[in-house]
Amino acid sequence: MPTLFVSHSTFDRPFVESQLIPFLNSHGVRTWYSKEAISSGSQWEKAIRDGLQSSEWFLVVVSPQAVSSEWVRCEVDWALTNRPNRVLPLIIGEASADELHLRLRLIQAVDWRPSSVDAKKRLIAVLEIQSTNDGRSASSRPDVKFDDYLFSRPKNWHCIFCGWKCDDSFNDYMCKQCNNFRPFSGGSSTMVKCRACEGFSLAVAQYCEWCGARIRA
Repeated sequence: MPTLFVSHSTFDRPFVESQLIPFLNSHGVRTWYSKEAISSGSQWEKAIRDGLQSSEWFLVVVSPQAVSSEWVRCEVDWALTNRPNRVLPLIIGEASADELHLRLRLIQAVDWRPSSVDAKKRLIAVLEIQSTNDGRSASSRPDVKFDDYLFSRPKNWHCIFCGWKCDDSFNDYMCKQCNNFRPFSGGSSTMVKCRACEGFSLAVAQYCEWCGARIRA
């Protein structure tokens, strides 16, 4: 299982330490979070940076206190740049993830409030390593990314509406040719298989997300 960096406001530490961390650890997920105050600003920044760099996944606990935290905002900004496909917002209070960063609105958040049981199931499903058809973990293949929507998608993707190929490492969501947004959906979504490369794309696709071949006339 992966190592997960937990970004949170110090006001939310009781929730993190009493509910979130014990649950994740009990399911084999290694966690990194700031346990106590560090004496100097330079020591604090080094400790945070080391924790970020040593973690494969990034979870941000979203609350009104987190939205007001400069450190949480900085950590989110780092994660969206360095772990763009492995960022997971967890909402525990009356706040929206995009209040921390506009790009978080493109990521489906897990909401703890209506049902902690459902939220826990989703967390484990998201963090579980998924296998691809060739038997290798999605995370071990350079051409594949595994995001929080529970299916593998190509890093160098084709627009499913016009077939344009995106080679920009920083662009994970917008087609520069037809200006459509790359849709995201749940792992239970209906998929369509490409006859040319046998890759799977969302059922609404006109073109294969993997190879750009025309799926529908």
